[in-house]
Amino acid sequence: MTPSISSSLLAGRKIMMAVEGKLLRELLVTMMKQAGAGRFLFGNGVEMLRQVREFAPDLIFCEMQMSMLGGLDFTRQMRNAYMMKTPLILLVPRADGDSSAAGLKAGATVALGVPFSVNEVTEAVRKALEGNATEKAGKIDWSRYS
Repeated sequence: MTPSISSSLLAGRKIMMAVEGKLLRELLVTMMKQAGAGRFLFGNGVEMLRQVREFAPDLIFCEMQMSMLGGLDFTRQMRNAYMMKTPLILLVPRADGDSSAAGLKAGATVALGVPFSVNEVTEAVRKALEGNATEKAGKIDWSRYS
């Protein structure tokens, strides 16, 4: 029997994905749909940051390495400037423990190593949605993204 995310945990929830990798995004969307998630919004970090308040997601997946706005800056902006406590799962390279630590320090709720198993995604989603919100993180120099 393949483990899956509890449908009651994700039923009708809105999920935002600041994930540029198409295959990674499609895999996550498929898993979240199978678990009953209701609505999705996805794009690069800059696009998602512009829409995060209006969309008001219940859960965010964010890729660590993106072209214009990386996962650490996305997370810090959400936590500091927007003061959002939305659970955020940061997708980091599996073998890079420093990225996981930096992501959690920046305000990610959970750091999930890529590639991942269904069990690992299930556990990350459960921790993110059942855990406590993260605290504010350090400041960002946004002038370099203008």
